[in-house]
Amino acid sequence: MIELDPEKKPEAVLEAARLICAAARTAPKGRGKDLLVTAIIAGAVKSRLTRKMREIAARDDVQFFERDADCLDRSLVVVLLGSRKEALGLPHCGCCGFPDCAAMAAAGGTCTFNSTDLGIAVGSAAGRAADLRLDSRVMYSAGKAALELGLLGKEVRLAYALPLSVSAKSPFLPAGLLLLLALASPARAEAAGPGVEFVHVTDLHVGGAEAEAAVGAILRRIDAAYPKLDFIAVTGDNVNRGSRPEEVERYRKAVSGLRAPLHVAPGNHDLDDDGRVPPGLAERPYHSFDTGGVHFAAVDVFGARPEEEVWLEADLTQAARKGLPVILFAHDALGREHRGGVHLRDAVLRSRADVIALRPDNFA
Repeated sequence: MIELDPEKKPEAVLEAARLICAAARTAPKGRGKDLLVTAIIAGAVKSRLTRKMREIAARDDVQFFERDADCLDRSLVVVLLGSRKEALGLPHCGCCGFPDCAAMAAAGGTCTFNSTDLGIAVGSAAGRAADLRLDSRVMYSAGKAALELGLLGKEVRLAYALPLSVSAKSPFLPAGLLLLLALASPARAEAAGPGVEFVHVTDLHVGGAEAEAAVGAILRRIDAAYPKLDFIAVTGDNVNRGSRPEEVERYRKAVSGLRAPLHVAPGNHDLDDDGRVPPGLAERPYHSFDTGGVHFAAVDVFGARPEEEVWLEADLTQAARKGLPVILFAHDALGREHRGGVHLRDAVLRSRADVIALRPDNFA
């Protein structure tokens, strides 16, 4: 007997999907209360799901639903994971923002543990898919469409989808990640399409003459080595002290004469005594632009003010509606609370954009 390409047969992926559902089922649950609902869909039901996703894309002007529907078309099966809505009755909890479960229920809220437990289950399922070396991607969009279709029953109010595929090239690989891979391999860049090429540098800390000369030499070598470079991303701390005009001037000289434009996300060392970015370190404290089918945004984390949070949400929301992946440049984690209670991470989450963040601790 010989069986060619057995891994491509639907029953092989269905068996893997059952193991993935088992991993979700055995994930920890608050108070041991099992509210998880799982399902595996394929064929005609999967087609209904993708039609609904495209309907939502047109109805609500959210183009990434259309993109995700295309991904589901290329999947073999889809695992759906949802949670029934039920308060767990934990005393003195208040995680939902209400004084008690009764007040939460009266307001039509959702128990925090329902969404938390579902998140843990989804993570466990995605981990099992990774263990099995299956192509997969967690999708909110497909989960929402499944809820509108009632595929998990009327009691389920929260849901995510995990499409599965067995292929030589993942159909779910985010476009932004393709671009990062393309930077490391020109051949992959050509295969992925026209794309965009950029270099990410950070923490230049130009202070004295020696640093000015070294940084200038390095940037010019980069500029010469990559003649097709679209831009250079600089994620902050360009100088030691933004309040020192002589350091700002040295930095300006170090980066002058480059062919590739610079896009700067300022760092904490770049701020002056008033908490602002002085002219010469960054053309603007925050800005965005589109190139190569990708939306890029550079943010000012440490000097963030309320108007930046408003701008970022609107900017990324527009990118999400266009179906553009987003690469965001920042000097630090967006989750930290900024001056005046500004939360840039909340702006990103509200936008529902597909974002890859590049900071000093994750070079590309």
